[in-house]
Amino acid sequence: MMRITPWIYALALAGCSSTTGPAVTADLRPPLNQPFTLEVGQAAVFFEPALLIRFATAADSRCPTNVYCVWEGDGVASLVLHVGPGSGDGPDLSVDLHTNLQPHSTPWGPYYEIRLLSLDPYPVYDQPQGPYRATLIVESH
Repeated sequence: MMRITPWIYALALAGCSSTTGPAVTADLRPPLNQPFTLEVGQAAVFFEPALLIRFATAADSRCPTNVYCVWEGDGVASLVLHVGPGSGDGPDLSVDLHTNLQPHSTPWGPYYEIRLLSLDPYPVYDQPQGPYRATLIVESH
């Protein structure tokens, strides 16, 4: 008897639904196993695996430079992962990747991992914060 893994089952169920929003276009087409950087609102597309990654929002509680903190804090990059090409139907999955807490990465299917390498700019005390940039990598195993 064939055993269906939860991952395959989730993809099969999600494939039965369609997205109703507009198609997301990719700003980048980075290669696998190479770091790439997205600003909030930007997206990257991969054809193998069929995946679109959009950097949706950032949250930052990291201790600013020139400040003494009891805890170092944490930066969070909230990503939306779209199965298949940006113009196609497929589920959108939300993933939060952290700079200091877990998870720093998330598996994508049995052969890939999406990992947050950095979240910039690092906060500076009493300075305005520029737009956030997440440096990510999609690694094949």
